[in-house]
Amino acid sequence: MACHVTFREAALLRAQICLLATCKGAKQLKRFMIIATAALISSNAFAQVELAPEQRAKIKQYVTTRKVAPAPLKEKVTVGAPLPADVRLRAVPAEWGPGVSKYRYFYSDNHVYFVEPSTRKLVTVVLRIKRRAGFLLLKGY
Repeated sequence: MACHVTFREAALLRAQICLLATCKGAKQLKRFMIIATAALISSNAFAQVELAPEQRAKIKQYVTTRKVAPAPLKEKVTVGAPLPADVRLRAVPAEWGPGVSKYRYFYSDNHVYFVEPSTRKLVTVVLRIKRRAGFLLLKGY
């Protein structure tokens, strides 16, 4: 079973441990902090989706030429947080590459997002499609 920890949770854990390290037993707490950080890293808590520029271009072209309807969001979404149940997830097209086929995606507010379908947690912001004066510009993250 994989442990899913957000960046914010990991940072909070590290800050709490550092604070405790100033008390008695600082050596043991430092060791614990090193082990906990290694465990978080190995649990894919810091995993990111790596996309080549060609993949980003394919995604942009797909979203703009197929005129993918944006999903209405009532609140801001953040990486690691679960999405509201009313956000419709779409299957990732095969042409986007085999490395991303395990995810689902949605398009909203000129952004394309990848989502882990089993937990509905936002994995990453794939790209932002910026619209200016009738032109589309690709902004990678």
